[in-house]
Amino acid sequence: MGQQLIATCTLVIIPNPTRAGMPNALIENVITHPGQRNAGHGKAILTKAVELACAANC
Repeated sequence: MGQQLIATCTLVIIPNPTRAGMPNALIENVITHPGQRNAGHGKAILTKAVELACAANC
């Protein structure tokens, strides 16, 4: 206990039969706790989501 979620986003990898079978990535619902904003958490979570999308060949 004593843990608090401070930032989150949704990353969806979507199979795509076009574009040589390369999937699409959709990033949405990016949220940072109001008390933790402007501390780089949103940027960090988006950077990780983009890394994961690239690793999935999106």
